[in-house]
Amino acid sequence: MIVVALADLHLGLPTGPGLRWALSSLSSLSSLSALQDAERGGADLLVFAGDLVDRGYATDEVVADAETFLRAAVATGVPVLVTWGNHDVAADLPRRLPHIEGLTVAPADGPSEMRVGALTVHTISVADDPDPRRIVERFPIAGDGGSGADGTDGTDSTDSEVHLGVLHTSLTGEFSRKPCLPTTLAELQSRRYDRWILAHVHQPRMVSDSIGWVGMGRVEVLELGPT
Repeated sequence: MIVVALADLHLGLPTGPGLRWALSSLSSLSSLSALQDAERGGADLLVFAGDLVDRGYATDEVVADAETFLRAAVATGVPVLVTWGNHDVAADLPRRLPHIEGLTVAPADGPSEMRVGALTVHTISVADDPDPRRIVERFPIAGDGGSGADGTDGTDSTDSEVHLGVLHTSLTGEFSRKPCLPTTLAELQSRRYDRWILAHVHQPRMVSDSIGWVGMGRVEVLELGPT
């Protein structure tokens, strides 16, 4: 499975990568050399992991830019998943955007799943800014019959060969100034997913072989298979 991931665009922020970069990263999935490899292999999913806009600059024009980006993502023909970040909810972006046909948006009230072929994606959107919820224990554990610590039924996910977690998180806070869906490396590893895509921290950082932040102004192409 080929997953293309972006995060933390912070549209409107003067020092951010900007809409032009964002659109070029999507253009036919071939404008960047890394994406050319994904196109040849057939990208299965595009993931945006949160903070599409910057709360300090979220004018109506910036919200229109966010809509332009999301519509362009859907127009690639690849399934698109969006998980809202703390800046998005602080700017009221989910309410200000119109409905976009073909876009899958993660809810904020509890973990959700998206199936794409042999891939199951587990995610949740940020609900508030800040969002202090410790939520990871509610995610199902891959391969255990699908039950999370709270008894959540995840039976549908256990048929999948590949599991991906997407979380807009500060982790334990050492790389971030603002707490967001705090969790620990051990908690993430306890879900036994093949990969975790993290957002919120702007520098690309891997905290284990399979868990790390995408970073700002980067496109990450992941080739995922069962461990």
